[in-house]
Amino acid sequence: MFIDALLRRLGLLRFGPFIAKIRAEVSRDRISGLAAEVAFFGTLSIFPALLMLATALGYIGRIVGSDVVDTSRAVVVDFVSGILTEQGPVNAVESLFLGDFGGVLTLSIATAVYAMSRGFSAVITALDLAYDLPETRSWIRQRVVAVGLGLGSVLFALLMLVMFVAGPLLGGGDAVADFLGFDSGGFRVFWNWLRWPAMLFALVAWAILLYKLAPHHRMRWRRCIPGALFSAFGWLAVSLAFSAYLRVAFGANQILGAIGGGLVMMVWLYMLSWVLLVGGELNALIDERLLARLRLQ
Repeated sequence: MFIDALLRRLGLLRFGPFIAKIRAEVSRDRISGLAAEVAFFGTLSIFPALLMLATALGYIGRIVGSDVVDTSRAVVVDFVSGILTEQGPVNAVESLFLGDFGGVLTLSIATAVYAMSRGFSAVITALDLAYDLPETRSWIRQRVVAVGLGLGSVLFALLMLVMFVAGPLLGGGDAVADFLGFDSGGFRVFWNWLRWPAMLFALVAWAILLYKLAPHHRMRWRRCIPGALFSAFGWLAVSLAFSAYLRVAFGANQILGAIGGGLVMMVWLYMLSWVLLVGGELNALIDERLLARLRLQ
C-alpha cells in the first residue's frame, strides 16, 4: 500500500507511460551518442589511467603492504587478459606495474586527464540536457569539474580494488577476522556476504555524487537517489553479464585479438555510460513530476 501511494504521488502508478516518457527523453537528448563519446574517451584513457593506478598502488603499498599490491596487480592483469587476449598487450599492462616510468608518467597523466575531461564533459552535457538547462559555467570551470570527476573516478576505482577485491580491509573473511582479532568460522561467511551490499552502497554513493556535482543544477542529495540506485544495479548487472559473455565467447575472442579486445572494452564502457546517463534522465523526470505535484498543491 505504501509503495502504491508513493507511486501515485509521483505519478508513476502506470509504468507504461512512464517508460515511454523515459525512452522519448533518451532519444531526444541523444543519450546513445553521448554515451558513445564517453566510451571512446574512456577507452583512450585506459592505459594512461593504468599507469596512474600502478603508481598510486606503489605509494599505497607502503601503507597496506606489498601483498595487497601484488594481489591488486594480479586482479587488474587478469581482467585485462580476459579482454585483450593477445599476450603482447597483457605483458605491456603487467610491465606497467613492475617498471619505473618516471618520464613517461607525466605524459600519461596529461593524456589521461585530457581523455577523462572530454569523457566527463559529455556526461555533464547529457545531464544538463536531461534537466533542460543551458550550460552557463565557463569552459574552464566545466573542464575543472570534468577533470575532478575523472580523477575522482580513478581514485574510487583504486579504493574499490584495494578494499573490496584484494585488500585486507574488506577482503576475505579470514583476513578481516585476523585484522579485527575475531575468530573465523561464522564471521567469515557473514563478512563475505556483507562485502556485496557494501560494494553496492559504495557504487550508489559515487553515483549520487556524480549526479549532484556534474549538472549545472542545484539538487538535493536525496533526489539523486533513484537514478543512483538504477545506475548501481545497472553497473553490476552489465559487468556480471559482460563477464559471463566473455567467458562463454573466450574462444572467439582469441581470434579477435588485441583490436577486438579494445572494441570489447569500448562496448563495456558504452553500456556503463548509457546506464549512468539514463539514470540521470530518471532523476530529471521524477524531479519534474515532483515539482509539478508541488505546484498543484
